[in-house]
Amino acid sequence: YRPLVLLDQRFDDRLEGELISHRLFGTLGATLGLGDRWEVSILIPAVLYQSGESIEGTGGSFSSLDGAAMGDLVIGTSMHLWGQTLGAQLGLSLMMREPTGSEEAFAGDGGVGGDVTFLFAYLFETVTIATELGVSFRPERRFQSTKIGPELSFGVGFFWAPIESLRLGLELGGSTSLLSDQVFDDSTTPVEALLSGQITLGNGLTFGAGIGTGLT
Repeated sequence: YRPLVLLDQRFDDRLEGELISHRLFGTLGATLGLGDRWEVSILIPAVLYQSGESIEGTGGSFSSLDGAAMGDLVIGTSMHLWGQTLGAQLGLSLMMREPTGSEEAFAGDGGVGGDVTFLFAYLFETVTIATELGVSFRPERRFQSTKIGPELSFGVGFFWAPIESLRLGLELGGSTSLLSDQVFDDSTTPVEALLSGQITLGNGLTFGAGIGTGLT
């Protein structure tokens, strides 16, 4: 809900309009396990639906961004570095993003990017507590008065598996710009909360869904 709005900073961040007011996002992915501790994956993200409004503001004119769009293709690998079935765990994720997404629909970065993320977790029988910390390398560019570039990402999650094939989660995550004048600035540090669910079928197919909201 309202992932992209325009604010007029001259008038105490007065709302000029909702460039994107609602967005439904999905990802199709495939993963291949290579032993017990290493896997490679490919992800195809897409904006399935979004709606907004045309804006005539002090920063210029913007057309409505209604419709669907492809996102940036992601190819990556993840490794289980330390830990057994239960207890403390440490992992590493390396992802590369190819510029296949639509910049006009704000679904792609317009250049090659990547992510390096460390994953920490503690596993109980049916409960997992997880945290992550990573760096996202994004092409530097500007949208209105906001500079976009590399980011620090962070998150924490609580997950419960009432049965073997079902996992429910409550997650809190965010990011902040690593550009020198924007680190942990209110305007470049979004934080979101997410309720999620994931079900795994007998043939190994996994389906997940979530609903979330921005907190900052």
